[in-house]
Amino acid sequence: GNWEVRDNLAFDRGVHAFKAGYHFRRHYNFYALERRSSFRFEPRYSGNAFADFLLGLPTSTAQGDESVRGNFAQNGHYWYLQDSWKVNSTMTLNLGLRYEYRAPWVDKRGFLSSFDPVQQDFVPALSDQLLLPYETGRFAAGEPVVRWRNRGAWLPRLGLAYRPTAQSVLKIGYGIYSN
Repeated sequence: GNWEVRDNLAFDRGVHAFKAGYHFRRHYNFYALERRSSFRFEPRYSGNAFADFLLGLPTSTAQGDESVRGNFAQNGHYWYLQDSWKVNSTMTLNLGLRYEYRAPWVDKRGFLSSFDPVQQDFVPALSDQLLLPYETGRFAAGEPVVRWRNRGAWLPRLGLAYRPTAQSVLKIGYGIYSN
């Protein structure tokens, strides 16, 4: 799920139309995935896999449990500035700049962790080593599950609208976007 707050401001000054805004978005995700038990039947005991099934003689079994649980949250902050400049009666130039910051995903309850192969350790660290593998809350809660170096991104925008005749308009644009 998500929840968000945004606000925008716009005003005109002569041949310029300015816009600015801020957008905050919180992504969150809670889930529990259960792994089912499994039974494998091969022609081991009777010479026929279906006969072994009817006899209740599995070759191998795996007991199901809750295998993955997550309670994640991520905050994102987004700002932008834009100027739409009417150069003359046939040309408009749009200049914009956007900044995006996405904080790392945080596991609120300590259900999940990532393994850092360079440090040979869990991120966040294992906090309770006495719990069994199927028990949750084993890792430090409220810590980023993945750490990254990029703290944010500057994303420029450029647009041009040109009207060569009263019946036609040529529009071109450029932008850098992140995901």
